[in-house]
Amino acid sequence: MGLRTENYAFTEMLSTEEWALEMIPQPAIGILFLYEETPVQKQHKEAESHHLNAANIPQDLFFMRQYARNACGTIALFHIILNAASKYPDMVVPGSYLDTFKTNSTTIDPKARGELFKNSKEILTHHQEAVVGGQSEVQNECDSHFIAIINHQNL
Repeated sequence: MGLRTENYAFTEMLSTEEWALEMIPQPAIGILFLYEETPVQKQHKEAESHHLNAANIPQDLFFMRQYARNACGTIALFHIILNAASKYPDMVVPGSYLDTFKTNSTTIDPKARGELFKNSKEILTHHQEAVVGGQSEVQNECDSHFIAIINHQNL
């Protein structure tokens, strides 16, 4: 896909308490957060959806909508990696799929980026390989969701 993993590590965060945060190698470029989607959370998401407007997204922030089913983890990773790529240019291999995806999506809106991701044959191939080689069972209905938490402009 095009991520240079020799210089960057994925680390499990055991807690948000100080002792656990001290165990995270620095700099941390993002958090991949998995949470359970409860009925209350779904109601809140629906009630707040009218506030989500592409015009409010900073131009220097990589963001895409999710249209591909059960791809929230991969999309969250794309958000972390492609937002960090400008600060850590050696993270993404030049000419790789990640590099090409970012280049091809810089001038399009988050909806079009989501469609580009959803229609990518390369993403589908990698996703299917991960499913076959994985240790978990694919489910049609998920009750959990991945999101990305990143540091944007030190805010």
